[in-house]
Amino acid sequence: MASLPGSAVGFVSLLLCASPGFARTWHVMPDGSGDAPTVQAGLDSAQAGDDVLLGAGTYTWTSESASGQSMIRMKRDVTLHSEAGAAATVLDAEQRGRVVECVDVGSARIEGLTITGGQLNVGFSTGGGINSTGDSQLAISSCVIQRNDAFGDQANGGGIYCVGGSVVGCEILDNRAEGEHGNAGGIACRNTLVSDCTIRGNRSRGGDGYSDAGGISAIGGMIVDSRIEANVNAGSYFGGSGGGISLGAGTLLRCVIIGNRLQGQRSTYGGGLYCSGSTITDCVFLANYVIGYGFPTSFWGGGAIASRSDSQPNTISGCTIAGNVAEQSFAIGIAPVGGLALESGGTVSRTIIASNTGAACYGAANFDCMNLHGNSGGDALCGTDNGGNFSADPQFCATDPAVSFNVTIQSDSPCAPSNHPSGNACGLIGAGSIGCDTIAVEQRTWSGVKNLYR
Repeated sequence: MASLPGSAVGFVSLLLCASPGFARTWHVMPDGSGDAPTVQAGLDSAQAGDDVLLGAGTYTWTSESASGQSMIRMKRDVTLHSEAGAAATVLDAEQRGRVVECVDVGSARIEGLTITGGQLNVGFSTGGGINSTGDSQLAISSCVIQRNDAFGDQANGGGIYCVGGSVVGCEILDNRAEGEHGNAGGIACRNTLVSDCTIRGNRSRGGDGYSDAGGISAIGGMIVDSRIEANVNAGSYFGGSGGGISLGAGTLLRCVIIGNRLQGQRSTYGGGLYCSGSTITDCVFLANYVIGYGFPTSFWGGGAIASRSDSQPNTISGCTIAGNVAEQSFAIGIAPVGGLALESGGTVSRTIIASNTGAACYGAANFDCMNLHGNSGGDALCGTDNGGNFSADPQFCATDPAVSFNVTIQSDSPCAPSNHPSGNACGLIGAGSIGCDTIAVEQRTWSGVKNLYR
């Protein structure tokens, strides 16, 4: 075999010297075998670009011999992930501290893990499950963040607290943020992408302070293609904002917001969503609930969506808002608002507000191409009529969309493209596509129904 000329040998040697080290995988097992005896030991050994790969099983505060405020401390630009997925790979802090701490970890990643049993109880408490701060752009994907708690005077993000980064394809379930000021039982985030997630059964509660967002509180960033369901903001002495979501200067796109609840003693805004300076597009709001009690001079409203008078205007388009409920224990000047309560105004277009308990809307927004129909407190337009607004049965495919969660419409619906009652070129109104042909409904007496079975 011919040898390389000297110049070529020198060039190859230079390349080898200049090349960065190859990334390494550190394999960790629950029984302490593998390349490192614990998860933390694997992370401590890893360098930027390395993987710490966890075998199936449960890793606990006890088995990690953890101490301090957090069970696991992530390493900069390292990936922590599982072989067998989140259902089979669990990090459990056993209610003895936070599960994972991420401070200045750059582009670190956490993938395919169940994060549970985190409990933080300090004055300023952030992220019972995962806390990501500093210059971190943490990517969390395919994880289950479940039954973690943040307690304290200021409690933020029972499941996750993060600045920047992304949360993709995760389930955030049954977490809590409770204190004098309780914010976001599930996720509290700033400038973060939340995509393809289920945020369900989380809870926030305040004491003498204020309470925000049973499910997710987001400043900036985007919440996309996600389901926010059955979260509770139990409010506080001064009330609360957002049973499901509190969103400031952010984007909510193609999300389903179902069955969230907000209650409070003073002013309460938004059983499904409280928003300020945000854009809400192609979303579904069903069976969300707001109730206020205790102070007759306060405001309770927006079973689906609300904003306060000191908020920035919002833009809402292509949404379906049905079967939401607003109640109050005192009769005040403003009747309960089951649909939209937009004190800050804004624009609302191509949206269905139907069959809500309470008035369809309140505030001074600009409306166009709207269908307001069958709301118990009336279907009157509450802001500026910019044209194309009407009141007619939306003709959903489902008898009760708030029960079936089906908001598709019949082919002859007045909300379908080209079917506008006045011929306006509004296009599709609402978040549901055409899902069925005309459904004939025949009214019958009880005796007529009985005759069908004779």
